[in-house]
Amino acid sequence: MSTNDTANDPFVNLTSDQARQFLLLDIARRFKGIDPEVDARIDAHAEQISGRQGIKFIPATSKSEPRVPMYMEGEPGVGKTAIPRSAAQEFCRIAGLNYVENPPDNYQFGPKDFYFVTVNLSGKNNTMDIGGLPSKGEMGGTQSQRSRASDACEWLLAETESRLRALGGFTKLNISSVDRFEKGGLEAVEVTVLGESDRVDAVLQTVIRQLSQESKKLGAGITLATDGQEPASDRLTLQVKKGATGARLAAYAPVGISADAEYVAEMLPNRRFAMAGKVRFSLFNFDDVANASESVRNVLLEVAQSNRYSGVMDIGNAFVTLSGNMGAEDNTNTQSEQSDAEVTRVFKVRVRDTPGAWARRMAVKYSESGDCLFSAFVHKYGHDDGVFRDSIGDGRTARGIPKPNSRSLENALAKVSPYFMMAKDAGISPTVFSDEIETMVKGTVGPNVSSRYRAFMQSMLTEAIPLADQLLKTGDVNKERVDKHLGSGARSSEQDFGFRFGAALADAYIDRIAFSDEARAGATDESSTRELIADSMDRLSTGLAMVEPATMNYALSRVMARMGGVERLGSDDGSTISLNPSVHLSMAEGFARSVSRNVWPDPKKAETDFLSIVAGTNFAGTPKAAKPVKNKPRP
Repeated sequence: MSTNDTANDPFVNLTSDQARQFLLLDIARRFKGIDPEVDARIDAHAEQISGRQGIKFIPATSKSEPRVPMYMEGEPGVGKTAIPRSAAQEFCRIAGLNYVENPPDNYQFGPKDFYFVTVNLSGKNNTMDIGGLPSKGEMGGTQSQRSRASDACEWLLAETESRLRALGGFTKLNISSVDRFEKGGLEAVEVTVLGESDRVDAVLQTVIRQLSQESKKLGAGITLATDGQEPASDRLTLQVKKGATGARLAAYAPVGISADAEYVAEMLPNRRFAMAGKVRFSLFNFDDVANASESVRNVLLEVAQSNRYSGVMDIGNAFVTLSGNMGAEDNTNTQSEQSDAEVTRVFKVRVRDTPGAWARRMAVKYSESGDCLFSAFVHKYGHDDGVFRDSIGDGRTARGIPKPNSRSLENALAKVSPYFMMAKDAGISPTVFSDEIETMVKGTVGPNVSSRYRAFMQSMLTEAIPLADQLLKTGDVNKERVDKHLGSGARSSEQDFGFRFGAALADAYIDRIAFSDEARAGATDESSTRELIADSMDRLSTGLAMVEPATMNYALSRVMARMGGVERLGSDDGSTISLNPSVHLSMAEGFARSVSRNVWPDPKKAETDFLSIVAGTNFAGTPKAAKPVKNKPRP
């Protein structure tokens, strides 16, 4: 399943797809045995879950088996955070579950709900910070109000109640009563907590510690009074009163005490953890683990392995994953290095992106709106120094300057996209926005990529794309002009044009079968759609026969990737396009037409490549190439 190139590399290096495949299997194993219907669906999709044909059974995890969470480490933008989400969504589709993320406070979970949570840990130092949701006892409603003096009395009373309610629900304790009263010149609140004495003590001590720390920021310390002791009349006081079935925490404060504070914010153990105990299927992804303190990471490992923390935290049957950056290796910050104790408790992998994988991902993701030529650019030049990753050694970009990686390249695509859209709407070339586009790319990826992308874009838009569009729209091509650019194929400029022409042909093919007026007009007629696909493939093949075999293979792979991402033929017709045998056979018929017209220098080799790429593993069984038919007259 994995492709680790170097035997001496100490890390397991996976693509995002490979990591998702491993994770999908782990999720399926973890949740098998909970619901017979889900179990049956898991085994029915055993090939998809395992990634191997012939597999018919997925074993459940045994009770004695240790839980080994996957820790995904990688550069920014490689999809570390998206991988758990994608695997969870795929599992839900397989198991027939309802994927739930960020539900409202009053959401009632059902037996078929799958609860997904991402908790960002960047900068977390306190072991009680891992809930990831701030509960702000703010000193006023706006930022300007927070800078004014605040009422420490009301702060203490409100925070005592709210924190006990949060932790009580989180740890499955019963908050039986909350009483507000006055005692002499003091305002007071008394919260009664019922439950196991050890849990009650742990919760009360946590709240007392949090409030004591926060009160110092307000300039007003807290005094701890023993049971039966009278609270001080001039300061904030907390007092624990123990009983047979629980305890009460009382908070006392004189009304007049106040202090300056920008705001008070404490990351409380999240209600989301408590919600996880209410569902049968859930996944917690702890992100940016490397930027959390060592003490927080140790807590996470205990949670990941036992779903509990020190007898207090309980996240039910949740599956746990961890992700983080690589620190100095990818120019990102980390609080401290992982210890051997941490590493030996996880399945640690490095998620590596490649130019080809990124290009395919973008071609699919932006199959309808268009990827502004970025996928073709990265596929062609991504292995050059400083294009897909920052240069190494002396050529490395200084900190703080934009540099290329998976995330920043997609950010550049997003910033460039509006200019392509405006140009398309106006019926003009995006080259009119060349200066603006180069600025967008420079500001997101850096100057090296911006200048090269601009040259590639202009060459595509002024040379390759017009020729490809002409061929797919009319069936004719200016062969003399194409041959002039292709030359003998010995020069790098000639090879570059061949690649650009192949990419342009692939995009022109998709545009004609999916988004053209012809596609919309025939969308409701299956025979018309099949004929459009076949005729377009005939025209595409005419162009591909002019380029090198490697370019043909890339262009066909780009076609299949984009077809896999196109959800609709046209935008308003309501017809669906999918990679099925009928579509493949229509493509094969179009290819056969081009063979019958003798456009291929080596038709047998072309047929082999065509079948291996177009058929691939997109559906069960490989279609035979359609027999050559008499060439139909051009429309």
